[in-house]
Amino acid sequence: VLEDIAGKVVTTEGEIPAAKGIEPNAPNPFNASILIRFQLSAAGSVRVRIYNALGQVMCDLVEGEYAAGHYAVSWDGRIRNGAEAASGMYFYVLETEQGIWPRRMLFLRRYLLQLRKGGGRL
Repeated sequence: VLEDIAGKVVTTEGEIPAAKGIEPNAPNPFNASILIRFQLSAAGSVRVRIYNALGQVMCDLVEGEYAAGHYAVSWDGRIRNGAEAASGMYFYVLETEQGIWPRRMLFLRRYLLQLRKGGGRL
């Protein structure tokens, strides 16, 4: 069963693997939103945070108690105050009672992608 934080449930074939942690994000780099998937082999406290390259917390995506299973949450590139994050490297970190799993992602604001596609200089 794959359940996103908004409560949508999609069933999938097979057993939940014994492994736990965070899965590769997609797409990467991204410009509108990115899907972050993680799995838990046991119930417990979960937190997923977004950090900038300086280690500052930009956004708290997930915080609470979760059952064992697969989950997915999307980040729209907005930070705590609602503003759009600057283009650059960000890290998302899954924290559970079993461990901490970091991953990196590259956020490119829409106008930068348009310049690249149009042959403009950055």
